[in-house]
Amino acid sequence: MSMLMKYGFTSVAFIIAVSVFLYFFNPSLFFPNQCVFSGSIVKCVDHSVKEGRIELFLENQAGGEDIIIQDIVATSEVLDGECSLSDSNRNTRINKKKQSSFVLDKSADGSPCVHKDTVREKNRYDLKLTYARVTSRLPKHIEGKIIG
Repeated sequence: MSMLMKYGFTSVAFIIAVSVFLYFFNPSLFFPNQCVFSGSIVKCVDHSVKEGRIELFLENQAGGEDIIIQDIVATSEVLDGECSLSDSNRNTRINKKKQSSFVLDKSADGSPCVHKDTVREKNRYDLKLTYARVTSRLPKHIEGKIIG
């Protein structure tokens, strides 16, 4: 058997083994928990995901300006619809370089968020945050994600 065939067979066997592993096991288990937003306006300092609620600890990184978090909406295959901020958390002001916590626990119809049962330890949630700078009050959007 030529050396090229021997190494080619080894490469194919390795690719098949990795594919089988990824098919049967959830690779996200090997990644750390994440909470990130695009851009540099808001930093996710910490988060927790529990049945019926998502809690985010956010820091204002807007370079010396106060911002108002108008809404945060989470979507995921494990949620029955969207999950967003409760009314008491909407339009919360975060002073420059300060942190605040936000709880997403309300679905579009006002009922509590419903998480579907999954066998995975970690799930992905896509986030859409709506904010405004206090000086302009114009709403802007940034995208984010949670893996946890």
